[in-house]
Amino acid sequence: MLAQFRSVSALMKVPILRILNSLQLLYVLMLWPARYAIWDFYDGGWYYAQIMYDTGIWSVRLLILTVSVTPGTLLINRLGLSKTVGRWLLQRRRHFGLGSFLYGALHLIHYLIETDSVRFVLVQSVWLEYAAGWLAFLIFFGAGVDVKQLVGAADGSQLESPAPIDLSCRGFDVSALVPV
Repeated sequence: MLAQFRSVSALMKVPILRILNSLQLLYVLMLWPARYAIWDFYDGGWYYAQIMYDTGIWSVRLLILTVSVTPGTLLINRLGLSKTVGRWLLQRRRHFGLGSFLYGALHLIHYLIETDSVRFVLVQSVWLEYAAGWLAFLIFFGAGVDVKQLVGAADGSQLESPAPIDLSCRGFDVSALVPV
């Protein structure tokens, strides 16, 4: 069946492939492991250590996936494999990073709820393992915030709405990633 399609855009017109390629499904799959943490928090029967471990691990896993997209795409292109996979990964790299940030934020929220004391958080923040976590969260936050919008908001000017993201394969230039 797939052999009859000559291009990726023609292939994406098949309804099941459009569903598999949707961002909604990507977010459902990325956030699926968080269902226990969210449900246990809502239900009140949550186990703090397990939720901290799960959210921290998934944050790191998605971060590794995010930073390995470019080297993976370069490797895919170097080996002459399907460029469609590389394009798909590059188009979703920001979404993987956002998923990693969401797990990191969930991790931080659980930590702040459990400690229940600002003084205790400040004391722990100088310990190496906690200082590394705070530094990582600040880097995550800095990567997720648009500085131009913050400066525009500070001087009272109107914020521009972000340009729509083109998720199609058209107009995506991978020539910079293809080795010469």
